[in-house]
Amino acid sequence: MKQMTILLLALLALAATSCDRDAAESGAPQSAILTFEDSDYRGTNNYLGEADWSSLVADDEAADELLYGEVPYQSSSDYCWYDEGNTELYHSLPENFGMRSYAGGGIAISNHLLNTSEAVTYQNQLSIPLNGGHSGDNFAVCYIDNTVGTADEHLPTLHFKDGRARVVKSMWVTLTSYTRSVITLGGFGATPFGEDDYLKIIAIGLKADGTNSRCEFSLAEGTEYLAEWAQWDLSSLGAVIAIRFSMEEAQRTSYDGGNTYYYNTPLYFAFDDVEVTM
Repeated sequence: MKQMTILLLALLALAATSCDRDAAESGAPQSAILTFEDSDYRGTNNYLGEADWSSLVADDEAADELLYGEVPYQSSSDYCWYDEGNTELYHSLPENFGMRSYAGGGIAISNHLLNTSEAVTYQNQLSIPLNGGHSGDNFAVCYIDNTVGTADEHLPTLHFKDGRARVVKSMWVTLTSYTRSVITLGGFGATPFGEDDYLKIIAIGLKADGTNSRCEFSLAEGTEYLAEWAQWDLSSLGAVIAIRFSMEEAQRTSYDGGNTYYYNTPLYFAFDDVEVTM
């Protein structure tokens, strides 16, 4: 009986291997997933010289040299990350205010958690109010400068570093602790969300021929907001060489008495498990 069981298991393993090989040989699309977990790190050393994701997590969420340079809010940072040998997605901080710093937006790796009913500030800007990432400890936090009309080239962007166009099938997204706090309690110049308020993410797909595509995801509508991880289908963007992220909300304030506005709600969202058709 034991020999029969071993034989059956061997046959099942052989069949699975054969099916995987047949799928690859038939040209069926293969997928890769960016999890941000150290166990899945496949590339060479990151720009800090470490072969992991966790070394890219800032200890100080609001003023760490990793994200803000030697003089926080006054100097540039070389912060970047690359999912080499897997999805090939790459990100470096965009230039805003004449420097590259998370103060002007970007995508930071994080594993910070904070679930509280009390007010949360930017001091915990890299935290989420859940028990961890979608499939582990690490995730990414995307921050967008809240000035309305921020030029596209200054938006946080995911690139395929090898320049090859691919379909990003989906990613899992959720609210950060700071943004959820402002939605529910107010703060940062915003009032708690009412029935006419909303907050959404906008993904702008950059295609090899110079055209763009667009996809949106709602994080909050009225007093209802996303309270868990949710899968965002991005396949409608088509094959892209990069994706830029923006956000939009209902509350805005003029800061020059004219037509220049900023959004009142802090524009952050967290994401994890980005699936790419290779």
